Amino acid sequence: MLQIKTARLLVEQAGYEPAKILMAAGRYVVFRARKGKRDYAIKCSEPDEAANLHNESVVNRFLHSVTPRKAGFIFPRSEFIGTEDGALLISDFVAGRWLGYRRPVLHSRLSLRDLESIYEVMVFLAGLAQDELPESLVTRARREFTPRYYHAKMDWYAAPALEAGLLDRDELAHLHSMVGLHFKRSFAHHDLVPWNLCRLKDGRLAVTDSEFARWGIAWYDMAYLYLQLAALEKNRALARRAFRYLAGRFKAEGSAQGLEQGIFPALAFRITGNLWIAARERDKRRAARSALEVVLSGEFSRLLI
Repeated sequence: MLQIKTARLLVEQAGYEPAKILMAAGRYVVFRARKGKRDYAIKCSEPDEAANLHNESVVNRFLHSVTPRKAGFIFPRSEFIGTEDGALLISDFVAGRWLGYRRPVLHSRLSLRDLESIYEVMVFLAGLAQDELPESLVTRARREFTPRYYHAKMDWYAAPALEAGLLDRDELAHLHSMVGLHFKRSFAHHDLVPWNLCRLKDGRLAVTDSEFARWGIAWYDMAYLYLQLAALEKNRALARRAFRYLAGRFKAEGSAQGLEQGIFPALAFRITGNLWIAARERDKRRAARSALEVVLSGEFSRLLI
């Protein structure tokens, strides 16, 4: 775990003046810092997290460059600095209304305007072709994000859930079969949730925390949003409302081809990750188990009601 004193020193050595700690938990320490007359958000990590921060800087630069100028959303520009003592991701500071806070439970309403913005971001990301991506992301996708990768990751996630009795081996086998049945890939953010989205004063939506964005399993952002809200934040009403809106928009625009079946590989994979978390945090077990039963049913209608 990175010490705040070490993180502050890294920021100062990079030529920035730390002004305020925005977050200090788990893998990262995040500062609001200043250089000249501009404010920045600087995410600091141990050296072993450098690959994730470097990936985020590559993704942010790429997405910032290809986002249409008149789009209703932005991806903040960022720069990566790696040292022997740690790594820094230096991004434009984002100020505005965050779509959700977790203090300690989620506070988020997600207005229709917010859901429409999330839909627009999902459409944009899913529409990116693999040959448009930076070479490092293409190479990694070919090497890692294959059906074999997802099945191996599911087994790793499932181990503590099996031990805790949240999942049995027949259910895990069924989840594996769901992943293999309609497996397709597309580009996705992989952490598109309210607490990573900020409404700026000019009305645009700033999309942050893109460290896991990659070419991966199709419909992942929809599945991830639903399960984060329903299984981990224990807010099924908000999860259903968001899913209904997004599914309706995709259908209305004629871009929902394969959604009713194609969403389940992403749900089947992601629910094992939710169960991995629930195995360690008992207060999440009931909601995670309930979400698992919805996924195992394979019934699209159960995601809507």
